[in-house]
Amino acid sequence: MAGRTTFPRWLGALFALSFCFVIALALSAVNASVRLQRAGQRVSTLSRIQGLLQDLDGQYGWADWLTDHYCHGASTGDAGYVPSLVLAVEGHNDARLKALLQLSATEPAELRQMRRLSADVRNSVSVLNRSIALQQAGQPTAAGAAYQRSQLTNHLFYKHYGEAQAQMVADQAALAGRLRGAARKAKLFAWSASSLALLLLGVYAALLLRDVRQRNEAVRALTTSERRYRSLFENASDAVLLLQPNGLVVAANSQWTRLTGYDPALETLSILSLVTARSRPALLNFLAGHFGDAAQIELLSKDSSLVVLEMSAGSREGAGLIEAIGRDVSKRAETERLQSEFIANVSHELRTPLTSMRGSLGLLASGRLGTLPGHGQRMLELAHGNTERLVKLVNDILDYERLNSGKLRVELSDCDARALVQSAIESMAGLAQKQRVRLVSEAVSFRLVVDPDRMQQVLRNLISNAVKFSPAGAVVTIRTAQSSSEAEFAVIDQGRGIPSGLLEAVFERFRQVDSSDSRDKGGTGLGLPICRAIVTQHGGRIWAESTPGKGSRFVIRLPLERVRTAAGPVTALSADAVR
Repeated sequence: MAGRTTFPRWLGALFALSFCFVIALALSAVNASVRLQRAGQRVSTLSRIQGLLQDLDGQYGWADWLTDHYCHGASTGDAGYVPSLVLAVEGHNDARLKALLQLSATEPAELRQMRRLSADVRNSVSVLNRSIALQQAGQPTAAGAAYQRSQLTNHLFYKHYGEAQAQMVADQAALAGRLRGAARKAKLFAWSASSLALLLLGVYAALLLRDVRQRNEAVRALTTSERRYRSLFENASDAVLLLQPNGLVVAANSQWTRLTGYDPALETLSILSLVTARSRPALLNFLAGHFGDAAQIELLSKDSSLVVLEMSAGSREGAGLIEAIGRDVSKRAETERLQSEFIANVSHELRTPLTSMRGSLGLLASGRLGTLPGHGQRMLELAHGNTERLVKLVNDILDYERLNSGKLRVELSDCDARALVQSAIESMAGLAQKQRVRLVSEAVSFRLVVDPDRMQQVLRNLISNAVKFSPAGAVVTIRTAQSSSEAEFAVIDQGRGIPSGLLEAVFERFRQVDSSDSRDKGGTGLGLPICRAIVTQHGGRIWAESTPGKGSRFVIRLPLERVRTAAGPVTALSADAVR
């Protein structure tokens, strides 16, 4: 299904980095603009200062001329006019001096210069006023002398005035250069930021468009894949299920509904409520994530009829679900059941006369009823041995068929792992001594719930195989281990080993590594299949590991908690409860 397109993280990080760079350029441009503005304000201030200085110079010169004219030409009738005009000029000068001090307040050197110039003006004006006052008092000679002294302060004023003017001109020239540089820099920053922003926006737009296209293509591909999967899911000839680990059926195809009558879309369903007791351990293995070979699972349909599915399972990647596929083998299972019953009946009918023949041949071979000539005795012993093998074969066939048909009862009880191993070793001690093989127990003691007779049968079969295929002087080791959820039994030999391609095949009926083993070792080819059937009924697993030429290792693992839970009623795992 089409999903919402999200902004790629790498593109977002690149965009954020580039955005920060553009912001830095923009801030640099703003800073340059601020400096440019401040420089412009400074130029304006300098222009105003120059204007005020020029005005101050003019006004001061005017006051000086008027005073000179008054002191040397009082008889002209200006006695009242000139002093008042000089006072007016003095007032204007005070206002200009205050403005100069205010404009220079931000520049300490310039402020000192303006204060010195202000002092010069005030001193000069004070002397001029003194000469005017003496002239008004009728003392022309003293007034002239006072005016002459004013020329000294006048000279000092013009000296400081010239220095201030020169400094203002120099500052204006320097600021003009800075203004031009700041203007160029501000334009460069602004142009760079805008160009980079446009370039990055273009790149990001292209990258985002490409990403969106890729995501859309992926969504279309996923949608197509989902559509194909849905088509295969619905039209498959086998039953297809999606299961939660607790057994709840999440989805199923129409073939499942046709076989069982249940539709998960209309009703909440747990597959555990449908399986028979015999199939429950295999199904629990699937739900626990042990996806081995396919297993036959027996289900009760909605109309209470038995449906047999050959089921395999695997995990649905990324969904946390189990995908199970089951092929309907109900007819084949029924045929196999009839075949098994036939074999069991034939074997049962054979066992009675064979048992009688074995007893009779054993009695004859023992010599209690007399002895035959040498060749006849040899033939009698050979017949007795073949009868023994035939009886063992019939017994194995009966056990295997009873296990498969669910007629062999599994009686659970609390046992000690070390005691099980020790008992199996003791029963195999005679065979081991005959083969000159040493049996070593490395079993640790812990409690588990199993059928002790059946588990000893499994261990005896494994130990018997290990002894028969080990060279003289070899060691067969039996180990046990326990984890939080499983019990482990391992039988390790130092024999010829098993080729990697036959590690699973040895658990098939009548399948042996070498066809001559049946003659040389006396095996029936049913021991390992019987072991697997018993272990499976306990909810466990059995497998072989081997390095050719260095020996084999047969491992049994039983789920402790599952077996303990199932042992609530002892018959919970009884194999005869087919329905």
